[in-house]
Amino acid sequence: MTGVQTCALPICAKLDRKRLDLIAANAVGPGQGFDTELNQLELLWPGGGVSLELAPKDKLARQLIGIVAERWHVKNSHPARLQ
Repeated sequence: MTGVQTCALPICAKLDRKRLDLIAANAVGPGQGFDTELNQLELLWPGGGVSLELAPKDKLARQLIGIVAERWHVKNSHPARLQ
């Protein structure tokens, strides 16, 4: 997993417009995505994001669940600290 990034892509406007907490975008291409056990994810949220590096999909799923749970906890414990 690489560090938190600033969400400055056009997709970030979609987060705001649709009032989403997080978007997970997966890469599709040779050796990742469909018909393979490997993939990578870009997770974007208002004010930041993180890249999950190429890994087996079951590992990515566990990482994604952990990040979603962590962000949910922070949002519901300290709403002002989420962004």
